[in-house]
Parts: sequence; C-alpha cells; structure tokens
Amino acid sequence: KLPSGAFCMHDDGEHDLRAIYCALATADLTGLLDDEELSAGVPAWIASCQTYEGGLGAQPACEAHAGYTYCGVAALAILKATAVIDLEALGEFVISL
Repeated sequence: KLPSGAFCMHDDGEHDLRAIYCALATADLTGLLDDEELSAGVPAWIASCQTYEGGLGAQPACEAHAGYTYCGVAALAILKATAVIDLEALGEFVISL
C-alpha cells in the first residue's frame, strides 16, 4: 500500500484501481478489512480518479474506462464509501456506454 491510498500490483509495479479492488476484495473475504490502516486514504484516492466524463480512470488524470470504473465503484462499495464520488455523473457515464 502506498501513502497516497493506492495499492501496487507488485513491487515497483503500477498502481491503479484494479490493485485497489483486488486488495480490498481479498481483505474483505479474509476478514482483514477492519484494519483501518488498510483503508486509510483509499476513498479519497479513488475519488481523485473520477473524470469530467463521470467515470473513473485507472489513476488520477487518466481517461475514464468502464473496467476501471467497475473496480473503483466496487472498491468504494466494499468500504461503504460511495458518497465520495459524484454518483449522478457516474450514472450519466454508465448510461452513455
């Protein structure tokens, strides 16, 4: 886990919404999600990935993509933190796909 709230896929690897979703889903399934350090900063980092299009990009300042949007929204749902993103804009993005 990075100080920004993101997770790396592997040592010195890319960090994006796929890694966050995989880490949180695994933590949830194994009962480790209660560790506050694990989820600290994650909702804000995910929110920073939301674009003007309403969807989520892989990282902040990336183009929105349906797969990354799924990973980001699913991770926020696991954390019960979907309120940190603009859900109306997200709905418009999903409708436009």
